[in-house]
Amino acid sequence: MPKQKSSASSATRKKHARKAAGVNGEPLPPTNEKKAKGSKKDKHAPKVKQYIPPTKPAPLRPDPLDVGGLAARIDPDLLVVLRRLGKKDAVTKRRALEELTQLATSNPDRLVEAAPVWTHHFPSLALHPARRVRALTASTHAALLPILLNENAPIDMVPLLGPWCMLAHDMDRAVAMAARPTWDAHGITLVARGDYERETLNEFASRAAMDPAALHAELNPAPPPAPTPAKRGLASSSTPEPRDKAEGDEEAATDRAARLRVGALGALGWLVSNTSERPSVLHAPDLWTSLSTEKGAFGQDQPGVRRAAWSLVGLLAPRGLEGDELAAVASAVLRSAWVEPDAVVRAAMWEPLLVFLTKYPTAWHLERQQEHEHDEDSDSDAEDHEHHDASTTQESRAYAEFLQFLALGCGGSPARGFPTVLVILSTVPPDIIRNGESFFTALWGAVDGRALATPDASRAFLSAFVECVLFFASRKYGGDPPAQLARAWEAMLKKELRNVSAVPLTEALGKLGRMDSAAFETAWNSIARITEEELGSDDVDRVHVLSLLKDLRARPELGALLAGFATTAIRTRKDIILEGLLEAFGEELMANDAVRSDLNGLVAQAEPPPSIGLLLAYLARHLDEKLWNTILSRADTSTLPQLLAFQAAHPAVNSLRPQGTELDALFQSMLDAVLSGTSPPDVTAQLLAKPEPFISPAALAAAEERIASCVSLTTDAVLRDPSVDVTPARSAIALLHARAWSGVRPKAFVLARLVPNSLPNVVIALDGEEERDAVLHTLHDLLLDTSVLATPAQILDTALRTTAGSQRVMNLLFPPASELERMRVEAARVPYPPSYAVVEPLAASTSAASSVSKKSVDSHGKTAYTRVLEALVPFLCTERSLARENPWIIAHVALLPSTPDVDTLAAYLLAPPDDGWHIRVADAITKPTGSLNDALADVLVHIVRNCATPREAVGLGKLLKRLLNGAEVNDAEAWIRAARSLERSTPGASHAILRTISSTALEPPLLARYRTELAATLAGVPPAKCNSEGLRLLRALNAAAPDASGDAALVPQQRAVFLMKTIERWIEDADEIDEEVESGMTELLVSLAPVLQSVPGKHWETVLDLIENGLESTDMGEEDELLSLARTLRLLASVIELAASTKMLRQEYWAPREKKIMALVLRLLEAQGNGEKDSAARAACKELLISLAAHIPSASLDPDTLSKTVHLLASSNAAVLQAAYPFLQQAAAKRTEYLVIESAASTLTVEATAAEDGVRTPAFDEPAAPKIELPVELLALVQLQLEVELDDGADGELLSTWQSMLFAWMLIFDCFVDASAKVKAGFVEQLRDLDLVELYFAPNILGLLGVMHTGGGGSSARKSFKLDVWAIEEFFLSLYDPRTTLSPRLLSAHLFFRALESTPTLIRGWFLKSKDRQLHTAVSAYISSYFSPPLIATALQPLRALPSDSELKADGWALRLGGGGSEALLSYTVDEQSLEVALRLPPEWPLKGAEVREVRKVGGIPENRWRAWTFGLAQNAAGDGGVLEGLRNFRKNVAGHFDGQVECAICYWCVFVSSLFAVGCGPVASPRRRTQFFPTLRASGQRVMLAVPMPYRGCAVDLTLPLLLCSGTCDSSSFLPSSSCD
Repeated sequence: MPKQKSSASSATRKKHARKAAGVNGEPLPPTNEKKAKGSKKDKHAPKVKQYIPPTKPAPLRPDPLDVGGLAARIDPDLLVVLRRLGKKDAVTKRRALEELTQLATSNPDRLVEAAPVWTHHFPSLALHPARRVRALTASTHAALLPILLNENAPIDMVPLLGPWCMLAHDMDRAVAMAARPTWDAHGITLVARGDYERETLNEFASRAAMDPAALHAELNPAPPPAPTPAKRGLASSSTPEPRDKAEGDEEAATDRAARLRVGALGALGWLVSNTSERPSVLHAPDLWTSLSTEKGAFGQDQPGVRRAAWSLVGLLAPRGLEGDELAAVASAVLRSAWVEPDAVVRAAMWEPLLVFLTKYPTAWHLERQQEHEHDEDSDSDAEDHEHHDASTTQESRAYAEFLQFLALGCGGSPARGFPTVLVILSTVPPDIIRNGESFFTALWGAVDGRALATPDASRAFLSAFVECVLFFASRKYGGDPPAQLARAWEAMLKKELRNVSAVPLTEALGKLGRMDSAAFETAWNSIARITEEELGSDDVDRVHVLSLLKDLRARPELGALLAGFATTAIRTRKDIILEGLLEAFGEELMANDAVRSDLNGLVAQAEPPPSIGLLLAYLARHLDEKLWNTILSRADTSTLPQLLAFQAAHPAVNSLRPQGTELDALFQSMLDAVLSGTSPPDVTAQLLAKPEPFISPAALAAAEERIASCVSLTTDAVLRDPSVDVTPARSAIALLHARAWSGVRPKAFVLARLVPNSLPNVVIALDGEEERDAVLHTLHDLLLDTSVLATPAQILDTALRTTAGSQRVMNLLFPPASELERMRVEAARVPYPPSYAVVEPLAASTSAASSVSKKSVDSHGKTAYTRVLEALVPFLCTERSLARENPWIIAHVALLPSTPDVDTLAAYLLAPPDDGWHIRVADAITKPTGSLNDALADVLVHIVRNCATPREAVGLGKLLKRLLNGAEVNDAEAWIRAARSLERSTPGASHAILRTISSTALEPPLLARYRTELAATLAGVPPAKCNSEGLRLLRALNAAAPDASGDAALVPQQRAVFLMKTIERWIEDADEIDEEVESGMTELLVSLAPVLQSVPGKHWETVLDLIENGLESTDMGEEDELLSLARTLRLLASVIELAASTKMLRQEYWAPREKKIMALVLRLLEAQGNGEKDSAARAACKELLISLAAHIPSASLDPDTLSKTVHLLASSNAAVLQAAYPFLQQAAAKRTEYLVIESAASTLTVEATAAEDGVRTPAFDEPAAPKIELPVELLALVQLQLEVELDDGADGELLSTWQSMLFAWMLIFDCFVDASAKVKAGFVEQLRDLDLVELYFAPNILGLLGVMHTGGGGSSARKSFKLDVWAIEEFFLSLYDPRTTLSPRLLSAHLFFRALESTPTLIRGWFLKSKDRQLHTAVSAYISSYFSPPLIATALQPLRALPSDSELKADGWALRLGGGGSEALLSYTVDEQSLEVALRLPPEWPLKGAEVREVRKVGGIPENRWRAWTFGLAQNAAGDGGVLEGLRNFRKNVAGHFDGQVECAICYWCVFVSSLFAVGCGPVASPRRRTQFFPTLRASGQRVMLAVPMPYRGCAVDLTLPLLLCSGTCDSSSFLPSSSCD
């Protein structure tokens, strides 16, 4: 091999040069003769100062725009863009590049002439410090390439090659990816044009790699410094002034150099890969310091540079290296690879490193040679030279670093590094390795230093270790391979190597045996000795040791080793070791006769007996029933899990049977513990899964009975009492999964379905019809049992989940038709509440039913019959074929209240009949015949004929209303004939027919005649029979009365007069009229009043007497009186309506009695309820009362009316609330008006007295003031914390509570309307004292809007309610829908708007008091988005509405709005001086207060007073008074300040007359002058002249008048009395 040129250091090269210049190999003497070797004095001789001229700066490259008139030829807009490319600011450059890219895409022809400008700026832009600029440069260059590469364009692309190639290999991946496509497409073509192009690219890349600072300075030349004039007498400084910091200067010089070197190394790699050019810079050792992290190296603290350098090594290695190039690369690679600290660089290093070392193994020698020469050079330059030992000079520093690299776990990357160790080791020359001990010591250093933290690292280490052992054994390098393998086995046993398999070690042992049998024997004996010691240790993990031994099964020597272990364990009674050996190597041990014999003797005769684990291990290899029973006899709760695990692992045990009851008692105790809940069921359930080998059949049967009883009793108890502990049943059912017991599953199924929380995550499947029928029978009993807590819906759902057929569910779950009919008859006998006739008139169609025994009801107040129907109706709604086959169900449906399921089923069964159907049914009712051959008709006839109770009458009315929908007049007359025939026999059915027909618009003539007949008959009833015959006829006539909304009259007018006379006669002559008769007369008068509207007479007095008596004698709290009250109120409403349109009735009869009657109505309104939920009847009465409240005269209302009637808001009926609110709003206005008047009347009387400082002092004469507060009854309604998680399926009671609370808050804010500032302040103070906003308003309202949780505990996880499409300033309560959650949320938004408008201080105080930052952000954003804009508009609306003569727009005052409608500017002009302030409402208003700024201010106002005024303006505007009140107070303050001021006699500035001595000018400024000057002037009493300075000289002042002088304006230095006027 030819001698290679050494890449020696500079010192070495100098030494060789001196030798070469000498004679006969002797070096020339030093040029300085005085300097002798060993003279230390000469070494420190002072250096001669020498002038070094500064480096001449590179000349500025002329911009092509300024050369040749190019700027004049291109478009002006393009010129602006091109000029921006040369700016220093990166933002300007980016905008220019973006615009240039757009121009190149849209109109490339405009850029042809501008191409030289781009080539001028491209190098600096491609290497610009800003990543975004470089990325845009790549994009712009790609867009301009068609222009630059155009054959007709004389563009020289050579200067662009270097920057372009470096841009394609930029450090930033995104930038490189943007530039790479264009370079790959055109770069190779451009570089291949000739040597000049390649050399240019090579030179540019080399300069960038070796001297990036100079390249950067060349591409970005600094402008020449401006000449600095030297100061006289001082030497001028040659240091230029620091230039402005250009964009990119924030990039450190080292980072810029690293970035440029990364691109340069990438460009050099491209040259090597794509051209035959071998850059000369590759020979430079300094270039390869890019791999190093040493101080001063190119790669120091620059992992990107080192990664790029390794990539370059990977490209060079396959293409051949030799000479200086190889020497330079070898030293750098081997000295850098093992000390690389960065994991990312190491990941990129492995492939280039392995390729290089594999192809150039001589690199180790080259590195050692270069290091040796460097050491010699260092020794020759030292003053005290010492000879090194010959062995030392042969050591390789790179190999030493490699060993240190191994000891550190491959530098911290063991999983990646250890697989490469063998490849690297194979390239190391033997003379460098020399000793294997040092190598293995380094390897084990990684284990000892705990560098193998992961299983992957341990496995990689072990694999590399055994490979290296075999490598050393094959090469005879030493290192004691057997000892190393034994060391590895010991490390695995002691878990120094975790989660590794011994298979690699086993394979290594086999290979070692083939190489050297003696070495194998040594290794195996060491492994056996170490294993035996470990097994004998007390703290060893035997499972781990045995698992490693299993990996040695491939070795035939393992059998003898295991036999020895087993024999020793038997002899020393190490049962646990023997157990493990049997479990792991049972077949091998049992195959050994000696071991098997010893084991048989141990199991049969050993004392003490072997452990159960050992017996089970032996049993697994030798199945024996006697041994099994021996094991069972010794079993207990601690060993039973071990037996069960053995059973699961060895299914053959299931063939064994217990000979006695060894485990029965233990099993019973375990079962007792499980059922009592003191023990988990896992072990017991596992035992019951396959109990035959353990317990006897008798014990198993007893367990089944016990478990079934437990489940049954617990199910029956928990379905009636939720407090019952279900733990026993839960535990018992958990055992069902282990064993299928048909007697237990039905009850368990019922429990799991009806009490879901009792058995979480438990699924019980029924097997067979028998189990399904058992479940249905159980559910049948539960459905009829009112003590059961499960609802009918739950029971029905459970029945349907049995997957039994619908017919089977119908037959087994529900009672038969005959039983249901009996239950229906009994249920119909239960009377309605007396007041139910208010909402259902047919409930009073007959006398009250006879009392029946009280039926038991469930927790929801439902009888067994109701529970059955609530399950039957939904079932038949889904099974309509069954409903059609059982039409009798319609009789039961008639008794149920209206629900969606009831209406659906009724609509399906009562389908529109055919023509003539009504006539046939009515005739069958009138003239009983046989069956009509129509199931529905027969059922209906049966219902009508047997209608004996009010409940049946009401049900019949519901059925007829559906059936008569769409009937003809003939059909109606047929039904009327049927009603007439039933009048005396079945009055309830007759009244149901009449009311149903009267409510339709048919009005058949037969009905009118029937009404006349009833009226005529009633007119002839004497007073003595009014309570019997009269009551019967009243009921019939009221039932036949026409609908009030129709045009039909009850009877002709004359017949009505006769009826009124009969009623008057009854009232006058009857001994006692029953309440029912009186109520019936009132109901009749409701229908007669429109007929008698225009007929004057005594009958109107009778009507009003009945009304007045009815109102006086009834009470809202008495349920029995509600029917009479409702009929009286209906009559009163009818009279009021008629009086409004009839003058005679209004003036003669109604007006004289209106006040008294309406006072009675108000009394009823004020009557408090009993606190219970309103019944339907009471709610209807309240609706009637509230509808009449609008007619109550305002004079009847007083300030306490609101307190007395606010209880109406507590009603659960939405219609009552909506109807009551207008009346309550009127009452609130009455109370506010009273408080305003009384508070104004009791306001402090202020007597203004003048003081020297101009402050008014009030005198007090304070009368008793009213207490300003909101009604406590109203506040009680809002002190609730409600559930805010509402959805459309929310509980109706919860929605009702929300509605009451929201309406109450509306009423509270209504009290603020038209209230004075004092009254508002009182209300706010009361709300603040009670903390209503913090405790209730904010959590409820904002919680409902989704902004925060109830209780104010932070922001909600739900999304806030969007209000973009809603106008929150108004809310129409008449449109409130209580059935949805949208209305409560919209009303909440309006209330929050009202709160921010009426009580902003309370909301702001709560907001500032809260410490939850997340809540602050959510509330602030919500208010700013939806509430602030309308609130600002509302706050400034009074200013817009002010008239022109308002106090804020007159007497020098002016008001205008600005700032986009959120700012008010108030100005005041006095004596040509203007004062102006601006009041601005911020976007977060009112959470943030108003902002006041001074626009203009006049002099003479003290600063502290001005600040007080502006602060007061801001506070008043942000307070509850509002912006208008704040501006008015500001005007009063300013006007009060200037009140009583006149002009100074000299300077015409305004001063106070009353405070002359306080603010006088010159002569009165000091106390001494004040005591001497003014008394003299005032005592003269004559006109004198004052000698004053110019320009006021010669002014005459009448001293008999007040002397008006200002302070600080007039110069009074010459103010002296004078008797003459010069």
